Amino acid sequence: MKFTRREFLKTLGCSIFSFSFPLDIINQFQQGVFWPSFSFKKIPESIRSILEKTPKTAFNSNGHLFIYDENGVLSGQVFQTQTEWNLEKNRKVDRLRDDVPWGIVLHWFGDKNVGEMGIDGYLRGFNGLRKIEDYYTRTSAHFLVGDAYANVENDSQISIIQTQKPDTDGTPFVASHLQGINFAAHQEMRQYFVKAYYQLGYDEPLIYSLLQDMYDGLKLDPNQRTIAIEITGYDFDSIDHRPSDQKIANVLSVVWALMKRYNIPARNILGHHEIQLSKSDPGKNFITLIRFLLGVKALTDDDFEMKRLVFGQYLRPNEDTWQAIHCYFKYIRDYHVLVANPHRVYEWEIWSKYWFFYDTIFDILGNHRLANEIVTPIYEISGLDGYLFLNPYNHEGVDIYRENPESGFNHPSTGAMARLIADGECLYLGQGEGIHDGQIALFRHRLPNGSVVVSSYGHMEEIGNFKVGSNYLIGTQIGKLARERSKDCFLHFAVAYGSTWDLNLQKSPNIPLNVGPTWIRDRYLAPMEFLNQNSNPDTSPITNIPR
Repeated sequence: MKFTRREFLKTLGCSIFSFSFPLDIINQFQQGVFWPSFSFKKIPESIRSILEKTPKTAFNSNGHLFIYDENGVLSGQVFQTQTEWNLEKNRKVDRLRDDVPWGIVLHWFGDKNVGEMGIDGYLRGFNGLRKIEDYYTRTSAHFLVGDAYANVENDSQISIIQTQKPDTDGTPFVASHLQGINFAAHQEMRQYFVKAYYQLGYDEPLIYSLLQDMYDGLKLDPNQRTIAIEITGYDFDSIDHRPSDQKIANVLSVVWALMKRYNIPARNILGHHEIQLSKSDPGKNFITLIRFLLGVKALTDDDFEMKRLVFGQYLRPNEDTWQAIHCYFKYIRDYHVLVANPHRVYEWEIWSKYWFFYDTIFDILGNHRLANEIVTPIYEISGLDGYLFLNPYNHEGVDIYRENPESGFNHPSTGAMARLIADGECLYLGQGEGIHDGQIALFRHRLPNGSVVVSSYGHMEEIGNFKVGSNYLIGTQIGKLARERSKDCFLHFAVAYGSTWDLNLQKSPNIPLNVGPTWIRDRYLAPMEFLNQNSNPDTSPITNIPR
């Protein structure tokens, strides 16, 4: 992620300007703007399930959170209990600063016995003294969120608990949940989350975040301008520790209510790890999922104020509001691609059903077809002979041979040809370099699980008449394979995660010669395992293929 000094200073100037004026500018031309809504029934079922579980909550003028039933009838106030920090820090000077924009920061609590601690156990965790660098302090948060459906005036289960009592006018008091900003790391260009925002903002100046203001604006203690939400559990990005749909829904409910009560735009929703590089909570995939769900909820709800808070930043004067909505959803993934490795992005795409949703919303002409069926890249594979995935350690694909020159693979009716494994878009055609010689072709495929992969076909001596950017059907003959010495012709075949194209292959379709297995695993799938899991055995027989 290289960024020249000139580009950095140029973007910094644009961003500081935008921090000074964004809400005023937005409000000037958003009055009377028509924000569209999208049918709730058309979003993926898994995402719809989370939104259906999201409690209806809202703050009163005193800053207390209340729950409403599905008909909008008041059910009561969420359970409220104060941390020791809040009991000690509740004077006027302890209020959040009113001269700077506020943010919402998500944390995981870090407990491994979720459901066993009870509210007293979590309070002990907040109230106990802990050492941070060279001092001891208590911690605090404004809310604690758990798995139970939101209850009122009941602490028997952790659902949504307000752990700080606000001032009488509803202004929150400062919570102790963040260490000071490491400005030195930013000056040394190690704060890669901030760098990612500047990189995106260079191409699209409307993209900016409170995170940039924290590092390049007034040098403030971040606790003075943020509202903290602690979430029970830990390691949310691990498939084994993912929060339940109800917990995600509860988090979404609190974030939504806070945004609306305190006029906090979606750009100011941050994860602890983005502010402090030494932290991993609440996880890159999790915070990206919350941002995605905020967009989906705003798009499907008839709440025009929330549409402004989520999408308004991306709306230019006299432009279509759909363009602003598109910019928001595109930014979510583009930012995630820059800060997470492709393997994690792929897992998030499946978790959120991102591409399924994206194409449903924006691909009006239906240019992209789902890869509902996958076939092998050559006909009637019966075995492999040659380099395999990670054998040698820097080999990202497999070399597929047919030892018998009289086999069906070389039959005149089929020829020694590679074929497209699924419906997909042509991304690249050209000459291979480095460890892979011959012609190379790359195609992108949208999978039914909501993710994207890129298939790579190498060691070809001829490529068919394709056009980059056009879409082609499954089984389309890609090109003629080259022979190697006395052996029969073979295909070098690989499958990359979708964001590997964005980060690496778009610049060069050839991987560096000296990469290791960790680099490859983060960017590539085991190709034969992918085919074994997804191919139709009736049309694409695979037998005795090593995985």
